[in-house]
Formats: sequence, C-alpha cells, structure tokens
Amino acid sequence: MVRTYGAPLGAQELPLLFTRVYRALDERRSQIDALNVFPVPDADTGSNMVLTIKAGLDALRDARRQQVRDHQELAQVVIRGVIRGARGNSGVILSQVLRAVVEETTKGSLVDAAAYARALASAQQLAYSAVVEPVAGTMLTVIAAAAHEAQQAVDDGASLTEVSKRACEATRIAVERTPEQLAVLAEANVVDAGGRGFEVLITAVHAFLTGEHIAVAVDAGADLHAHVVAGCHAPDTYPYEVQYLLDADNIHVGPLRVALAAHGDSVVVVAAGNLVNVHVHTANVGAVIDIGVSYAPPQNVVITDLAQQINTAYPQVPAVPTRQRRNVELVAVLSDTAISSLIGLVDGVHLVTADTDFARLDARLNAALTVVVADTPQGAMRAVDLAQQLGASRRVDALPACDSPLALLAAVSVLHPYGDPDLVLHEIHAVLDSVHVAVLRQHDDAKVSVTQAQGSATTTDDFVGAVTHVLAGEQAKDAQLVTVLFGDLSTLQQRSDVTAVITACCPDAEQVLLDLPGADVIAWVGVE
Repeated sequence: MVRTYGAPLGAQELPLLFTRVYRALDERRSQIDALNVFPVPDADTGSNMVLTIKAGLDALRDARRQQVRDHQELAQVVIRGVIRGARGNSGVILSQVLRAVVEETTKGSLVDAAAYARALASAQQLAYSAVVEPVAGTMLTVIAAAAHEAQQAVDDGASLTEVSKRACEATRIAVERTPEQLAVLAEANVVDAGGRGFEVLITAVHAFLTGEHIAVAVDAGADLHAHVVAGCHAPDTYPYEVQYLLDADNIHVGPLRVALAAHGDSVVVVAAGNLVNVHVHTANVGAVIDIGVSYAPPQNVVITDLAQQINTAYPQVPAVPTRQRRNVELVAVLSDTAISSLIGLVDGVHLVTADTDFARLDARLNAALTVVVADTPQGAMRAVDLAQQLGASRRVDALPACDSPLALLAAVSVLHPYGDPDLVLHEIHAVLDSVHVAVLRQHDDAKVSVTQAQGSATTTDDFVGAVTHVLAGEQAKDAQLVTVLFGDLSTLQQRSDVTAVITACCPDAEQVLLDLPGADVIAWVGVE
C-alpha cells in the first residue's frame, strides 16, 4: 500500500499504524524500563507498554485472518485485546490511549485534525478516570499536555500534520518537565518512564502521518538511578502487585476502584465490552481478589512480589528488603480441588489434598499463627488431626465450623497475612459464625434436597422452592449478603431463577453468584 503522507488517516490503515507504534516502542523497551522509578522501581514500564500494544496488534491480526472487515467490529476486537493484554500501571493506562485512538479512527471514513485532537482529548479523559489517585509528573500529565496543545492547534486552524507536530513538541516539553513535578524523578535524575513511552508512541504516529521522524531523547541506563533502587522502601507498605481480568459489566468499574483503594495504592481499573482489567499494589492479596470475586470469577490472575522483582532487575545493587514473615497463614484441607481455582493464588493460603507431601508443607509454614480449615465435614475432622501434627512446633488453630466450600471462601476473604494474629483469628471466627450454608442436591425423582447446618435436611419439589426454603429461615431475615456457588449439576434456568428468588426473599442483600466447576452438586447457598 502506498501512503500519501499528510493525508487524513483512515480506519483501514489501523493495522499499519499499530505495527509502526509497536516497533517504535519495542526498539526503546529496555531504555524505558531503565527509567522506571515510580511508583516502584521494578524496571518493567517499557516491557508492559510493549506487551499491551502487542496484545492489541495480535487481536487485530487474528480478526483479519478470520475475514473480519467491519471497522466497528475490528475496533471492539482491538480494544478488548489491549485491555486483556494490558500489563502494569503503564500498560493499563496505555490501553485507554489506544482505545481512544481506535474509537475515533473508526467513527468515520477519515480522521482529520479535529478528530485527532478529539482522540487525544478522549485519551486524557479515559486515562485520568482509570486511575484512583492521579499523580503529577507521570504519563497522565504528558498525555494531558499533548491533548491540550492539539486542541489549541485545531483552534488556530492548523492542518492534521501541524496538529500532530505541535502535539509531539508539547509532549517532549512535558516529559522533560516531569522531574520538576515528581521528587523521586528529580532524585534519580530521570524523566518519567511512562511519559517517555508515550512520547515514543506519539512521534511514531507523527512519522506514520507525515513521513517526518522526530528524534526522541536517548536516556541513560539503570546505573544512573541505582542508588535510588538501593534505598527503596516502597514494597514494605504494599509488597504485591495484583492484576486480574473480570468478565463483568462496565458499570462495575467505579465501585471496584473505590473498594480496591481501601486495600492498596496504584489502583487502575479499566473496562470495555464487559471485560474489566484490575491492577493494584497491596499487602492483602486475598482481600483484593475477593473484591473481584464479588463481581465475577477472576481470570489471568498475576501476583508479583515487588521487592523480588526489583532485586531481579538490579542484581548489582544492595537487595531491597522483602516482605517480613507472615503473621497468619491458612491451610485449606480440600476433599475436592474445585475450590482451588478461587483461592489457590491468595497470599498466605496453602492447599492440602490427599496427595500433599506433609513434610514439604510443614517446611513451608513459618507464620506466627497457622489456621487450618476445610471444605467438607469430613475434611474438618482431618483438619483437627492435621492441626495436632503441626502444633508440635508452632501455634495452630483448627476451625471445625469451616466445613463447606462456601464457608472456606468466607474464611479466606477475611485472611490478612500481615495483620495481628489474634484479630485475624477473631475475624475468621466471626465470619464463620455469621455465614449459614445450605447445599442443594438433585435426586433421581427430580426433587431437590436441602441440607443445612447440623445436617438438617429437607426435600422440595424444585430448585426455586429449595432456595426459597433456605432464604425463608430466621437467619436470612436480615441478610446482608447471599452467595451462591453453582456446581456442575445446575442448569441455565436455575441460574436465571436464583437472582429473582434472592431479591424477593432478601431485598436488601448483596448477591454474589459464582461457578465452581467440578462440584457434584446443584449449588451451595450462603447467607450472611
């Protein structure tokens, strides 16, 4: 394809534009990584930006191989691709920049000066709204400078080429000024890594539009700020980076941001096409994953030990202290591994099955308090035996009241590995005391049996009647939360009916509906 530089950008040129930007960022990846000192000096900003745009490019290529040609459909494929593949703070913010460009590019047949300015303005709005606590002197500030200058150029009557050039110059100036706005950058004598990455991106777009290559300053390497890395203590407060995806409605983004902000910082949450990408730095991995679980089963969960990542990136400098020993660990005795998909990656949780090597488990436990819980009544008895074996050399508590997958999930939700052991144990006991669990099973005669606490059982004609029976009990009268774990025997109709039943019986309760693949029941219903 022969391009006419300076001509308006068309949606059909999106693959070529993405390829140009990807190559430009990939060439500068290591240099951008070396600038990364904020919010944590873990040397991955450039890599995260490259991986994010590659995810969008791969999604676009796959769609085109499948003969997708409609511009609007391609736009949604790309947007979901970059959100699915976004990595780290910088990648998630970049996904919003790419989303803005794609949405504006595919609105009409051509993109002129005004449309380009609108794309940058949209990028600014989406990026800022994604971040709970925007910080001056970062990629956000740089995007805002580009958007402001582009609109000013349009107001001056500039062409697309001139608008692009002025936006690039405003970006360059904003990047060079980032150390004036963020003390950690000034101390390290570097510019913001995400800002420099955005500068590489916008100049690549300019080259695509005009054929003019604007030079981007080449920054010094990691030696320039090794002393900052050596003295970094940020991971002491929030030692883990947690990121995951949710297939959930876009409207949940706001509540998710608010809930996550109570458990950490660097909270960035974005969504499009009912795909939500969650990013947070935290000390309580279990809590932030549980927040996601309340909306949908988390996917692609990645938990990164930030101190370890910093030490790996900079082996030539004194090691950053890793997180102190956990105060509380939870050993989950599982009769069925189905629940492991929901709790297996939670910080401080160790899974025990029939095949678990006890000696290896014993060696891995080093917290001040070990709490042993289970997912069945039989497992609860085994948990007591296991606690007696472990208790020879450490403080151990077994909780027989935890005897179902739903109760186990409730216990994990309040686990705080670095909290005061007595307070954490009190919270676990409290949640187990407050949750009333019933299991619903299917019989050959199409009836449904309901087994509740202390083994009391009832048989009803159908699933709706069974759930109604559970929620009509005294313990459900003032319910604040109703959780349903659907097993493999549940039907689509039952899943559809349950929301209406809960709403009718417990109108003030929050509803959490989850799948537990592999479970040989219709469902567990928990009332708190």
